Amino acid sequence: MQKLLAGALCIACIAAPGRAQSIFTVAGGGSDEGRPATYATLIDPHDVAVGPDGDIYIADTDANRVRRVDADSGLIRTIAGDGGGEYRGDGGPAVGASLYRPKGVAVDSAGNVYIGDTTNFAVRKIDAATLKISTVAGKGDDTPADGVRATSAFLGFIGDVEVDAQGAFYFFARNRVWRVHPADGRLRLIAGNGEFGSGGDGGSALSASFGTVNGIAVDHVGAVFVADQTARRIRRIANGIVTTFAGGGSSRDDGVPATQAEIDVFDVCAGTGGEVYISDGRDRIRVVEPSGILRTIAGKAFSSGTTGDGGPASEARLTQPKGLAVDGVGNLLIVTSDFSYTPGFSFDETDPNRVRRIDRESGVITTIAGGTPPPSGEGGAAINATLSAPEGIDVDDAGNLFVAELQRHLVRRVDAATTRITTLAGTGKRGYNGDGIPAISADLFTPADVVVAPSGVFYISQNERIRRVGLDGIIETIAGTGREGDSGDGGPATSAQIENVRGMAFDAGGALLLADAHNHRIRRVDLESGIITTIAGVGTAGFAGDGGPATAARLSNPWGVAVDSAGNVFFADRGNSRVRRIDVVNGRISTVAGNGTAGYSGDGGPATLASLKCPADVAVDSEGTLYIADACVGRVRRVVNGTISTYAGSGSLSGSSGDAGPALSAAVGAPEALALDADGNLYIAQSDEIFQRFAIRYVPKCRALIAPTLSSPADGANGVSTVPRIAWSPVKGSFRYDVFVDTVSPPRVIAEANVTGGSFSPANLQPLTTYYWKVVAKGDLYCTPTRTSESAVRSFTTATSCAAPGQFSGQ
Repeated sequence: MQKLLAGALCIACIAAPGRAQSIFTVAGGGSDEGRPATYATLIDPHDVAVGPDGDIYIADTDANRVRRVDADSGLIRTIAGDGGGEYRGDGGPAVGASLYRPKGVAVDSAGNVYIGDTTNFAVRKIDAATLKISTVAGKGDDTPADGVRATSAFLGFIGDVEVDAQGAFYFFARNRVWRVHPADGRLRLIAGNGEFGSGGDGGSALSASFGTVNGIAVDHVGAVFVADQTARRIRRIANGIVTTFAGGGSSRDDGVPATQAEIDVFDVCAGTGGEVYISDGRDRIRVVEPSGILRTIAGKAFSSGTTGDGGPASEARLTQPKGLAVDGVGNLLIVTSDFSYTPGFSFDETDPNRVRRIDRESGVITTIAGGTPPPSGEGGAAINATLSAPEGIDVDDAGNLFVAELQRHLVRRVDAATTRITTLAGTGKRGYNGDGIPAISADLFTPADVVVAPSGVFYISQNERIRRVGLDGIIETIAGTGREGDSGDGGPATSAQIENVRGMAFDAGGALLLADAHNHRIRRVDLESGIITTIAGVGTAGFAGDGGPATAARLSNPWGVAVDSAGNVFFADRGNSRVRRIDVVNGRISTVAGNGTAGYSGDGGPATLASLKCPADVAVDSEGTLYIADACVGRVRRVVNGTISTYAGSGSLSGSSGDAGPALSAAVGAPEALALDADGNLYIAQSDEIFQRFAIRYVPKCRALIAPTLSSPADGANGVSTVPRIAWSPVKGSFRYDVFVDTVSPPRVIAEANVTGGSFSPANLQPLTTYYWKVVAKGDLYCTPTRTSESAVRSFTTATSCAAPGQFSGQ
């Protein structure tokens, strides 16, 4: 969030040198592609399958992707889906296609992958040889019936998909079980009369009714098993007859016939030895042995969790087991998931969205994909790292970018010189394990903001505490008791109660301001005396007090806070859909943006008449321009002389598109935090809870350019190579350079346009020839007007050499 004491940041020039653009990413936006699968983030996965080579395929449902874990390396990659949640891409590479909540995945003996593309109402296939995707069932208009071409039928929601030894695939749609053999591509009705129910056991499968079916399996003799969640049974279809195979009883014990048991079924899988595995919604995996007896092999009833790796599966805890698969040697794979899980807000503190494996011989359970990864990209380029809800950012005087990762409980820094990202505070575990220890060993509790003092000391807001990290790296609490509440004004800040501090900033006197959201106050901590006071708000949510003392006003969930060069305090009054200002001279409060109605309107008019929605942060530059993170409309707004406009963001709340393009066309997700460097360049921390895409974006300020300074060759130099390296000093605000080289002065020939660095080597020049050169710096393409500035003209004379035919000669 924007701070008064921000310094100049050079990261943008390093991360994307010389690129003409209005917005680009400087941190985050990386992925777990190609990393160990246990480091990957899965989003409510539903199914798993094993290929003929042992590779593991995962239907990563809410990520709208299918992912593959390499059997040899353990690395994970996306093989289908771009995360878009649409229907497109048939005929092209599967990785570039769009899926919509795929819940089923299966692999045939040739390595072709079948996907139950649930919300697209289709079964899609990835060809093993070409890796191209096509639709093999659904998306037509015909009523599905026996013999109808599968691609001509309208099927509705598709769940699980399965393949048999002959290469045919099975799926459940329209309350029926269907089979399609690729040889003829036609629907074959296996079971179901199309009615919702659970009747027909003991009779013709075609006359039976089925309820909600999440899983299908086919055993080695061709019997089909259906996990009928509504009937709470596993039903078996063989020789045209349907029977109950497991469930339908009242016993919750092990060691009973499967048909006497009570089971909350989700998926079913046929083993290699005649056994049948069932994922029981009561947090356990059951197996029906060939004898028909049921027993539990993993998990504890009604006891969710992720514990037990490395030990017996029977002692492990599972969370909502869903998809099942058996690999070529009989090991059982289990998908566990919780769609409501958000990293950082689980009491368990460990991501339940994972794939686990039970070794057939030893019975030991391990996680093979998903889980709780370490900080992504640590020590590497920040732009390749993944971030997790970066809701606070700041820039120090050396140009280093600080990021508070709320969901991963870390504070990280992007080095201005190297652009590498490292962790400064936090272990990745949510909590509090004491002060007086190295910050890197301290547990943090959902850090929402970070601010850096000129000394290099930085402060972290973590819900009910404010903590300080000194130059020695030791962490201490400077405000808050760790318990929610609203107390302590006039006394030591360490004895005060604060609640959900979302934003911080330094005021003109160097005191620390806190947006104490749940107490509906702006509070001030004097860092010399340690005393805390309230400067705005009475502690009761509401809207009142404009024109009067800020201490008598009512606020509603103040979020971000900033201070202008005069010392006036601005804050995002999120619950009131306004931005308000506290006058430094008289302490009176006023509204400077927002009419109190949540929405998006008013561009081009008075800011006080505009609608804002969930304003999350504010920033004010040295010229008094106000920037607002209008989070719930996916935009950053700007107020200049009381007039509001949109500065960045297309309004899309998902994705991070638009790099190298105009900021107004970019998707910036939900912008949660802002920071300005000393040059007025804006940094945006964006969150995208839907697809878990988080990044820090950069929008350079439009500015006049100074002339480039030429460095080599020296003016008038003789004996220069016919392939010289000509160089200049980069100009602040310039993203590209045109290099002119000619035999006349001033030079008229552009040897190279839009150079993105600080040097260029022209093609072979003529020997013993005097050349004149200059460099024209060009500003951002999307600034109006686009500014340019040209250097002085220099000359050099080449040495004796032979020019290559057809190369640049300066003519």
